[in-house]
Amino acid sequence: MLLPHVTTADLLRYHNNLQRIGFDSYLWKHGTDGVIAATAIPCTFTSATGAFVVTEVDVWDDTDPRIVVNIPSRGIYAATITAATTITISAIPALQPVVNVNTNQAYNYDTIAVGTSLAWSIGGWEEKILMAYIDILTRLRIRKIDPGSISDSDPAYNPAIIFKALELIFTSQIEADGDLWTVLANRYYYKYEEQLKIIIPETSGLASPAFKTWERTS
Repeated sequence: MLLPHVTTADLLRYHNNLQRIGFDSYLWKHGTDGVIAATAIPCTFTSATGAFVVTEVDVWDDTDPRIVVNIPSRGIYAATITAATTITISAIPALQPVVNVNTNQAYNYDTIAVGTSLAWSIGGWEEKILMAYIDILTRLRIRKIDPGSISDSDPAYNPAIIFKALELIFTSQIEADGDLWTVLANRYYYKYEEQLKIIIPETSGLASPAFKTWERTS
């Protein structure tokens, strides 16, 4: 199924002053050494370099709603910090069933693949990326495209997820109509809508053209 291979790092690459104008840097950690040893969530996710409970300001409050972990090759999960190098990942109660149903899984689907050397991003803007991902899944359904039939590594949807996440971030910052946040939110809204019109799946069967034939009459 299509997975969101976008993290906070991708948002910062695209909008390079995002961190300065609206991002709590101490609430973001990332790495490439994640390990999943179990085959179902909830389960333990470890990282030797995680330092999950150490931040620049204070011990991380794991009740903060922004603390979710994005594992691009697996998905986005709720995170409970249990040790400096260990967290427990679990389904996000209000949102995971929506993802599962939209990707043709049971609403309580909890299977996960084991793995090592997994990229991960915790905190940051991962929850906005999740909301953008869900919006993409919904829009695909409206267009009669099954997200479950798209390769999980198809990169064609990444720009759209980035634009939608940035739109959501700047929308959440709006203080008055017409302020800078409004302008930025509108800019990325139109970029997102434009991207949706031109997306062509690249690594799935959906990339194959459909042909229609007509009977020739004399």
